[in-house]
Amino acid sequence: LSNLHAYNNGTRGVWIASEGGHLFNNLFCYNNTEAGIYLGFSSKVYVNNAACNNNGLQGISVINCIEDIYVIACMLYSNTMQGLLISGATMTKWGISNSVISNNTTNGIDMSVDYGKVDNNMIFGNSRGISATGKYVEISGNKIYANQREGIFTLCTQSKISDNHVFANSQMTDNGYANIVLSTGATGNLLNGNRVKTGELASKPKYGIQIVDAASTNSVYDNDIIGSGLTADILDASPTTIRYISIPGISVVLTAGNSAPDQNVTVRSVITTEFLDTRGTSGNWVLFKTD
Repeated sequence: LSNLHAYNNGTRGVWIASEGGHLFNNLFCYNNTEAGIYLGFSSKVYVNNAACNNNGLQGISVINCIEDIYVIACMLYSNTMQGLLISGATMTKWGISNSVISNNTTNGIDMSVDYGKVDNNMIFGNSRGISATGKYVEISGNKIYANQREGIFTLCTQSKISDNHVFANSQMTDNGYANIVLSTGATGNLLNGNRVKTGELASKPKYGIQIVDAASTNSVYDNDIIGSGLTADILDASPTTIRYISIPGISVVLTAGNSAPDQNVTVRSVITTEFLDTRGTSGNWVLFKTD
């Protein structure tokens, strides 16, 4: 199915219930009462180069599908709810890539599903950029900025958030929300290689990264977070976070509040960045340059 305009419908613009390797290309779905595109109980579906805007619910809604659902090079914007809503307890292998998700009233991407990938998208102007629940999810290579609340808000387990550029979120409230939040139940995740900054807009995020006390055993390392929050670059309230802070030539391991480097490391010079740790007082990350 290609080159279709679906608009002003009383329910959904396009309703897909398909199995078996179908490509839906160049769909324009707008001003529908519910979702622009709805996929239910489907598998092996590719939605490519679709524009879904000004719909009464989501731009694209993916509910209780089976596997291999991919949204590629789409524009999902100005919808009354999410740009993309994807949920389903048994779904595996899905992804959204190379898409623009902007100015949706609630979340840009709202996911509660396992085994997916969100990569190389631009996500801005939504309430939250990404709200994620599930396991074995990868969020990588995205540019996430100027959202009203958090850029990434995750309750995921055993997932990876890497190589994203996350900045200038919390536009609803100056010094109100963090760029990235690992919230209650976020367990065993890897957060690395992200560039997190306050940005140049009038409202600034409160923290670059916030880890709540009920998050558990998350690993955080190799993130560029200096200058990422007005109050602090990181707020870590979890006693089990494994924190590795490093930039080229500079590294240290901090685990459960321990700021001492390995005894075999030769310290050559020191730089610092502000942090808050609810297990102690405000202070600095200490980044040790080593051989």
